[in-house]
Amino acid sequence: MPAADKRTIMDKNVLPITRLNFDRMQLETSVGVHLLSRFECTGQVAVSGMPSSCADLWRTGHSLSGLYSVLGTAMVESIYCDFSKLPSDSGMKTQI
Repeated sequence: MPAADKRTIMDKNVLPITRLNFDRMQLETSVGVHLLSRFECTGQVAVSGMPSSCADLWRTGHSLSGLYSVLGTAMVESIYCDFSKLPSDSGMKTQI
């Protein structure tokens, strides 16, 4: 078996990891083997004040889709967060 390819993710904006994508091999005769071993997460997300978006809630560990109160521009607002989507996906947040 070839040597393991180990990665360390330091950008907290991409956490938590919810999926992995593997690209196609360059040659049709190429073969790839992917073994995903145990993840190790360390550190803490600093929370300062009330969250202002679904992305803020997601970054602090929320994973259950539903209604949430967040800090809007002038007042507290109610939003629906669909945590089956990533912050970069459209439709994660629905204004109520």
